[in-house]
Parts: sequence; structure tokens; C-alpha cells
Amino acid sequence: MMDIAQVRRIMQSWRTPQQGQIRIVWNEVNDVIKWLKENTGRDMTSDPFVNVNNTLFRDCGLLLGSQLGYKELGAYCFKEYYEKCVELELQSNTRVHKGDMLNWIGRYYYELKRYDEAFHYWILDFMEDVLSEFYNTKIQGTICITDSLRAPVSEMLQLHFDVSLVNLVSLRSKIVALLESEADIILNPDVLKFKLRHLGHQIPRLIDYRSYHPNIPYLTAMYERVVSTSDPNLWEQFAAFLLSSIDGMESISNLKVGGGTYQFDVIIRNCSHNELLKSILGDYVGIECKLYEDESVNVEQIDHFAMKLKYHDMKSGIIFTNRPISGWKDNKGEQYGKLVQTKIFNRDNIIVFDINAEDIDRIFEGINLVELMIEKYENVRLGL
Repeated sequence: MMDIAQVRRIMQSWRTPQQGQIRIVWNEVNDVIKWLKENTGRDMTSDPFVNVNNTLFRDCGLLLGSQLGYKELGAYCFKEYYEKCVELELQSNTRVHKGDMLNWIGRYYYELKRYDEAFHYWILDFMEDVLSEFYNTKIQGTICITDSLRAPVSEMLQLHFDVSLVNLVSLRSKIVALLESEADIILNPDVLKFKLRHLGHQIPRLIDYRSYHPNIPYLTAMYERVVSTSDPNLWEQFAAFLLSSIDGMESISNLKVGGGTYQFDVIIRNCSHNELLKSILGDYVGIECKLYEDESVNVEQIDHFAMKLKYHDMKSGIIFTNRPISGWKDNKGEQYGKLVQTKIFNRDNIIVFDINAEDIDRIFEGINLVELMIEKYENVRLGL
């Protein structure tokens, strides 16, 4: 049986070159981590309830990953530490702030150029920060996260993955709303992630940020001209340019397909490598541009647009409009557009949704267009 003195000797031996080289044996690392897991807990050798950031377990992860440069081993050690803390939380129904270990896992994966894993763990880290902010989780009597939007991982997501602050603000707002409605404490971000998805909320995906590259200054200038002139041709150009901000989405304009009645303002050829976006929208997307200052797109217009999409065997269509498609929860019932959207999907398996002035403002603030479109699609298809 190993004891703490032996564990410290082994860790010291990792620091000491043998014949000019540092030699680390995988089975030895496993033996040390196994011992650390067995001796981590309340009132034990490593006690995360006292100070989660000052334990032998954390020292081992930093030694392997940072001091010795074995990033894979450092990430492996911190993942084991994270899982042990989750286990202890469940046993005691008491939260431990796990942001530090999630941050290091993400950092090591980023340095290894394993960007999908880095993004995954940094998003978990951000969610963990929001949990600690909401529940006033403490380390050594001090609240550890007072503003999750200003915590290190928020900055790292913005810097390394171009996740705009407005997207993180939106995610935080959804988390807080969920936590306020929950009777029981949510101990870890994996459970939080599941509950958010259960409600239909999106969790940021790396591919959505890798594939979206908007030119906001140019889009803003175009939109200002649209608003000031009400020029339908400029409106079509704006819609085409905005959607072409997504890699693989190619606009085709100046169309006269189907002979007048069945023509589109713009067609998007969907060559996106984002499998979800390609699957839900189809190979071609029909675009209709409507400029109504005081009225929403009505039922007849939605139905006519759906017929054009069906005629050309398209799975989806987007209406660019000043005001949102009319709702159906007021006293005019079925004549309102949102219910018709659902009926069109149920009848023809075609999704029609809008991008309106409010959405465009959010896009200019930095909201991810891919996320927005998937959200719009799911609102129609799933009734979220």
C-alpha cells in the first residue's frame, strides 16, 4: 500500500532527470492518481472543501501538465480530480468550485491543438462560474466568483474562440433563469448542461463559431441604407451578404426562377460543413425580403412562400422582415402566422422562419447567426 510519503517521493522523482532525461511511467502515474482519489475528501489528505485550489491532487496535475510539459497527463489528472469532486458533492450535497480544474483541462487541450476538447471544457468552466456566482460558492470563506462574465474563462472564450460577450451574456441569462426555477441545488455544470438542453436551449458549439465570419461594419452600413431608403434591392443584397457570412452558404440573387409567381428574391446554396445546419435547412434555402414598417408578414404571404418552397422542393425558407411573424397567442387565433408556420411544417415538412429587425440588432451586437438560425428553426419545428 502506498502512503503520502511514497507519493511525494514519486512526484519528486518526476522532477529529477535520470541520465539527463525526465522519465515518467504511465502505470506509476495511474498508481499516484488512484491513491489521490482514495485520499481526497473531507478531513482527508486532499480536502477540496477546505481549499479546492490547494491540494496534493491539484499539485500533481500542475506538475505533470505545466512544470514537466506532459499536457495529456496534466489534463488526465485534472479530469480525475474533477470527477472526484463531483462524487464528493453528490455525497455531501455541497458545492465545490471546480472552475480551476476545468480551466486547466481546457488550457492543456488548447496547447495540444485539440480545440474541440478545449472549447468543451471551457464552456463547462464558464457554466461552473455561473453556478458559483449564483450560489455564492466560497473558497476559504470568500465568494470565489462575483461576476462570471469577467472571470478568466470568459475572456479566454472571447480571445481564443471569438465567442462574443453578448453570446455569453445570453447563456448566463438562460442559466440564471433556470436556476431561479429549480427547487434543488445544481451541483455541477454537466447536470446544468443537460437541464438547459432539456428546455430546448442551445449550448455553444465550436463549429458555429468557426464557420461564422461577419463583416459587421459593412452590414451595419448596408442596413442603415435599407432603413433610410426602403429600397427592396438593397434589402435583398443585405440578406444575401449576411447569410454569406456563414462559410459554405453561397448567395444566388437576380433570380427569375419559376416564372414570376414562383420566383425568389435570393436563393442560398448551402454548402456548409456544419452538418446540423446542412441537415435542417437543406441544400438550397429560399429567401423572401419584405419591408413592412407597421405590419407583420401575414398568413397569406407565409402560405404563398411555402408553396414556392414546395414547388422547388426546398426544405426551408427565411423571410427577412422589419417586424416578427405575427404571433398566435392572442384573440385572433389561427389567422396568426406562428400557428401557420407549425401547420406548414406538419403538412409539408417545410420550415419557414423570419429574421427581423430585432434579430438584426442582436446580430450587430455580436450574437452568432448560426445559433440564431438553429434557434429559429427549432422554435418552429419543436414549438419551443
